[in-house]
Amino acid sequence: MTTEERSGHLASEAKAREGEVRPHPPDTQVQTPKLLRAWQVAAFALVIAATVWAALCVAYLPRIVGLGLDVRYFLGYHYDNTRFNSLPAQRITSIQPNSPLLSAGVQVGDLILDPPKGTLLTGESVRLQIRHDDQFRSVVIRSEQVGQLSIVMEGVLQLCMGILMLILGSTIVFRRRRDISALAIACALLLGASMLLLPPFPVGRFAALAVLWFNLTYPLPFAALAYSVLTFEGGYRSRARPYLVRILIGICAVYGAWGIMIAAPYLLGWAWMPPLLVIGMGAEIAVLALCVAAVADAWRHGQGEHRQRLRWLLVAFSVFLVGLGLDIAYDLGAFGKTLSADLMVPTAVSIMYAVATITLTYAVLRHRVIE
Repeated sequence: MTTEERSGHLASEAKAREGEVRPHPPDTQVQTPKLLRAWQVAAFALVIAATVWAALCVAYLPRIVGLGLDVRYFLGYHYDNTRFNSLPAQRITSIQPNSPLLSAGVQVGDLILDPPKGTLLTGESVRLQIRHDDQFRSVVIRSEQVGQLSIVMEGVLQLCMGILMLILGSTIVFRRRRDISALAIACALLLGASMLLLPPFPVGRFAALAVLWFNLTYPLPFAALAYSVLTFEGGYRSRARPYLVRILIGICAVYGAWGIMIAAPYLLGWAWMPPLLVIGMGAEIAVLALCVAAVADAWRHGQGEHRQRLRWLLVAFSVFLVGLGLDIAYDLGAFGKTLSADLMVPTAVSIMYAVATITLTYAVLRHRVIE
């Protein structure tokens, strides 16, 4: 080794000790061709899917501005998932005082067989199959002035935020298609866009498919955000990081198996067992905890410019996580089982996601945190 080579080697070691150069341990993120190709395929597939969803949502825009309301919110009841023979069913646990179910003679404890999914406009009707005391009957309920201005505001807000997520996610995919961390952020945005852009289908099969998509993908955008933090700029030196990645993959695998084997048949009209919501809720709570751990670990081990670039991402991700936490608290009953909570809490969650999306857009376009 020459004197110049020895001097250069010593200078590199000194910089590494000072934190200016952060060599990665052997088990940190390596952008292997297969892994990169998998993320690229997933990202481009989500671009296509989210674009299709956006087109359908625009096609059904009159149902948003026409004060369309989700059928369960219109009927005003809460329930526990169950089944009757091979049919999915909902056992009514409470009914709102202004619910049209009361005038139709439906009571707490009754079963709604193969519960309908979709939205209703004023003048449209929905047919329910009710089981009460071993007796079956069909009930047709016609909607009358079901919509509210808050419904329109939430629908328009979700549409605008979904389109913004779609544009930003697609831009990242095409500009940073060789960066796994950037692709993970793009996938999170595109998944979020496809969930916000669920077309307000009328009651029927397409509405059931939209609900299925929402339920199967709900924790995945946050899992992608956690993965992007863990692999940001090639990863960072931390003993916990490889384990966080493995736990993240395990959570997604368990949730996916639960959704495909149990939730999907139930939502599509056939049930071999009712979905155990504790699994879905547990996955959401686990992903939330994992995101917090990933953010804390990345910030703790980030240094210099890496931490400066990470700051804007973490601000946006933190707002996303606050929205997720609010949604989980709502599902756990922290805000009570009232119609106002059913309408206002999802709106508040949508606002949190909107703020996070705008912050992330500003960070990417103005500060170029992933360039």
